[in-house]
Amino acid sequence: MSHDAGAAADTTTLRRLFHDDAVIFGGVYKDGAPVLRRSSAAEFIASQEAVSGKAFHECEIARHMQTYDRFATVTSVVESRRDKTSAKPDFTGINSVQLYRLGDDWKIVSLYYHVEKDGLPIPPDGGVSGTCLP
Repeated sequence: MSHDAGAAADTTTLRRLFHDDAVIFGGVYKDGAPVLRRSSAAEFIASQEAVSGKAFHECEIARHMQTYDRFATVTSVVESRRDKTSAKPDFTGINSVQLYRLGDDWKIVSLYYHVEKDGLPIPPDGGVSGTCLP
């Protein structure tokens, strides 16, 4: 989803990664109140197609993965910055991604992301701020 100002996210790759029936939930705070948003993969990808005047750079700093047979779950801590050279992230979040193996490909069947609440920091879980995982 990362992109420079004047560009959009790579929706071709997003379409390849998400199962057609995938669901995305996002937890954020608006005016101090929790808000849970839900969208289909198609809705989510469509929301990323617009060219943005602002850059968006996401950096995964910690990751835990478990797999069993055709199922995998990944939990990660991510930092987001408008200026990728900034020492401090604009916001931090945590992602929970569930995948299913179809043939030789892994497809995201669900994604839940939660943006950090003011005053309640997300622990880096062993990651180092600004040091992105490969």
